[in-house]
Amino acid sequence: MHMELLKGIGWFLVNVVVPLLGPIAMLPLLGLRERYRGRVKQILLRALQEGQLCWTVIAMCVAACYEASGELYSSPEDLNFNAAMRVFTITWHMLIIVCSATVVMFGAEDAEDKLIHGQSAAATTENQGAATTIMKASVVMAFVTSITFTLTHIWAD
Repeated sequence: MHMELLKGIGWFLVNVVVPLLGPIAMLPLLGLRERYRGRVKQILLRALQEGQLCWTVIAMCVAACYEASGELYSSPEDLNFNAAMRVFTITWHMLIIVCSATVVMFGAEDAEDKLIHGQSAAATTENQGAATTIMKASVVMAFVTSITFTLTHIWAD
């Protein structure tokens, strides 16, 4: 029992916590360099504003689809609740992949607009609202995906 719990915690740390929080946790190390000292919070916020978490969300969704597809086509008689759940799980995660890719596209577009118009990370109030929306969307998708990926792993295991 204890080994299964440790195995589950290890899986969660390696597959969810480290990919989501690892890059964010590394950004404060930029403060060690004189060039970025005092700008770490701005860099961290900018990375989140541009939807960077969505890249990790996409990877977790692909892994969830892989886990859910494990025995999808095992036999023609297997068209039961389990098979329907697998199809639903794959469809759900594919939808999140499309949404995440869209958020990344909007974040890249906003970043490009700021670059073209010479705006800094502290952009106009109008653009900050859009960036905040992208940041909120990516954080919500990361949270939801971390739960659905974990549930998929538990269910498929």
